[in-house]
Amino acid sequence: MQSKELELLERKLSSKLTKAIFDYSLIEDGDTILIGLSGGKDSLALTELLGKRMRIDKPRFTLKAAHISMTNIPYQPDLKYLESFASEYNIPFIHAETSFDATTDKRKSPCFLCSWNRRKRLFDLAKTHGCNKIALGHHQDDMLRTLLMNLTFQGAFGTMPPKLQMNKFNMTIIRPLSLIT
Repeated sequence: MQSKELELLERKLSSKLTKAIFDYSLIEDGDTILIGLSGGKDSLALTELLGKRMRIDKPRFTLKAAHISMTNIPYQPDLKYLESFASEYNIPFIHAETSFDATTDKRKSPCFLCSWNRRKRLFDLAKTHGCNKIALGHHQDDMLRTLLMNLTFQGAFGTMPPKLQMNKFNMTIIRPLSLIT
């Protein structure tokens, strides 16, 4: 991609991120946000966009990025790369591990159990590191896919909201990429 095209793309993504932040009141002054940094393109884009946005005056917020490794899954991300990437935007990087036992609940798939345990660990890290919000890299396509899966498999009309207050955990999940396809 040529530099002019790249600049236009970055401006478009930044504009949609900013619109989501203000339209859905995703970020407020004083927030400390933990980014779920999986290492995929969505979470890397979220880290870059929020890292650049953090330099702007309003709203004032701080970021931390966390990667959760599953000890019982034979996948090893490049942790040095993730830490280096986060540091480019002055975002502290946290690495934590967790695991799951697929034999504990035969009703749930291993994919569900892995995701659930990673999310649980993310909540623990957010609390430990003084974060009041968790930012996830879900974008508009993910939200629409979830809507279709819920209609098909659950018979319910529902999707992931851009902002979800988790009262049980005293934490808010935000999806700043919610307007980006």
